[in-house]
Amino acid sequence: MDKLCETLPKELEVRTFHVRTNGNRIEAIATTESPVPMFDYERYEVVPETLLMSGVDLPERIPLLDSHNRDRVKDILGSARNLRIEGDKLILDIDVSNTEADVKKKIDEKHITDLSIGYSVLKKLYVPEDETAMIDGRAFSGPMNVATQWELREVSLTPIGADQLAKIRKQQHGGTLAKEETKNQTKPENEPEANNTRSETKKEETPKVEQPKAEERQEATKPRKRSATQRINDSVQKALKEQRDRFAAIRNECKRHGIEADADELCEKYESVAEARAAILDILAKRAPTIRTDYVRFGASEVDKTNDAMRDGLAVRCGLKKTDEKELAPGWQDFRNATLLDLAKANLERNGVRVRGLSNHDIATQALTGSVRGADYGFHTGADFTNLLLDAANKSLLQGYEEAPVTWRQCFRQAPSVSDFKAINRVRLSEAPSLDVWPDNSEPNQLSLSDQKESYNVEAYSNIISISYQTLVNDDLDALSRVPQLLGAAAARTVNATAWAIITSNPAMADGYNLFDNTNHANDVSSGGVPGTTELNTMRAKLRTQTGMNGATLGLVPRYLVGPAALESSILQITNSEYDPTASKFQVFNPNRNLVPVIEPILDSNSTKKWYLFADPSQIDTIEVSFLQGQESPIIRSWTDQKTLSMNFHVLQSFGTKAVDHRGVHRNAGE
Repeated sequence: MDKLCETLPKELEVRTFHVRTNGNRIEAIATTESPVPMFDYERYEVVPETLLMSGVDLPERIPLLDSHNRDRVKDILGSARNLRIEGDKLILDIDVSNTEADVKKKIDEKHITDLSIGYSVLKKLYVPEDETAMIDGRAFSGPMNVATQWELREVSLTPIGADQLAKIRKQQHGGTLAKEETKNQTKPENEPEANNTRSETKKEETPKVEQPKAEERQEATKPRKRSATQRINDSVQKALKEQRDRFAAIRNECKRHGIEADADELCEKYESVAEARAAILDILAKRAPTIRTDYVRFGASEVDKTNDAMRDGLAVRCGLKKTDEKELAPGWQDFRNATLLDLAKANLERNGVRVRGLSNHDIATQALTGSVRGADYGFHTGADFTNLLLDAANKSLLQGYEEAPVTWRQCFRQAPSVSDFKAINRVRLSEAPSLDVWPDNSEPNQLSLSDQKESYNVEAYSNIISISYQTLVNDDLDALSRVPQLLGAAAARTVNATAWAIITSNPAMADGYNLFDNTNHANDVSSGGVPGTTELNTMRAKLRTQTGMNGATLGLVPRYLVGPAALESSILQITNSEYDPTASKFQVFNPNRNLVPVIEPILDSNSTKKWYLFADPSQIDTIEVSFLQGQESPIIRSWTDQKTLSMNFHVLQSFGTKAVDHRGVHRNAGE
């Protein structure tokens, strides 16, 4: 079916009809409104289609072609004219050229009996399955495409037809006409013709066989065998189902072997799943890496599997992982209720250390330091246990870091990470001025862009926590879960506090003026008030009218309304009220509902009255936060103190903050 569909242009449809004649001109039924199965390119399946005679555009004449061949003039066999509509039928006269003697003879000998029309659908309505639609006062049951506007382009002599209702009506020279078709057949030859492609099938009929219309209606009430159209539709649907099943099976095989990218090519190339499987094996063989003989690679050892199970069991017990079977290592259930000392014993045994007869002190020493001596077991190493503790502490640290409430990510910009502690230079280019008029026969004016540079450094922030061997003996899980989690939250608060300190300290910038300076930066309202419509109108106007280094108006849009906890109620009222809460009249539109409220308690220590209006950091830079590469979140390094038998965790994060542009943030002194 795919190959068949590729040979037909998507914009043309084909329907054939049956003809019989003894002369040059043939009067025939080109098509009817009876449904004919046609391939629907939008749904990629065969759908019955009905052409409404009320929607056809009939040209004056159309060419008669050989089997829809449109590429050569030699394929024109004649023409069709006198196109007309009679009820639900499209009638036309076929005139075969005198130069086509062989074609005429084959028609006279009844070897050529069928014709096909070519047309284009301009408008159509799709009726889904099990639904009925009323179109032009008529009911159509789905699935069906109803063409409400279409054009007739050509008519062709074809070997096989499809529509059983389309047939020859009379021949102009020696032909016959069925009784019911002989009435009211005249129509001017200059009637418009149509231009789309569709084929109708008709069985050859003897003129005298037709019955009166009343008898035809009576005959239609009797049970009939499945029509040729239905049988064709069933065959096509069966072929499409087989194709879909084949495609699904081939895609599953490709997914199972990790070559999903080749699935489309294999589906098109092979006609059976067995052939596709053989091709998949060939692809895998060609892509297999060359096996080296100087070493052998193994999968995970039993020790590694046990360590993974212990790690996940410990994480579940500490509340650092959910009990999701799919995400946890097999065997984790064996360790979810184990004490730290139990985990230390299991780890030592997996590494070949006999723990029978050892005291808890020796077990803790061996697990933490990786060394223990005895007459029977000599020197062993069990350093894997420290990695288990490090992993648990690291998960707890990151959990605390991610869950800590911070606000700097909303208003400030996170810059790309840097690779070292050297000075970070941020160069801010000015805006490009408006284009100048270009006089004729002269060179355009040369633009000049100015720039300003802000510099700062990344600083390292760190603390150390220690876990002694008594932690193992006492089974103190807080040392592995709660303490690192608190340190993670502290790291997040450190970044947040350092970033907001730029706002509260009002530092000097590269131009020599403070960040908030109403005289030179026009971003500080000294005689303000609590956040309200009047105050925000003033701030909004100052933000929108900020100018660049070349004097162009930037038109910045306010995004965040920021204030201390003391102003939380006022800020939430002005940003969440449907109507202006500060207006004297009832139900006045609140123009500040688009602002995002940001409440930062750090600001209270500086002032409980000052509040700020920020533009979106994606529109303009304001405060910038940069991290050292690899330390975008805090990291942990560990070592064991051989003297105290303590395991030390070094919590480290390196970052820096700087105000890089004053235009995107404005301050109000408050009430």
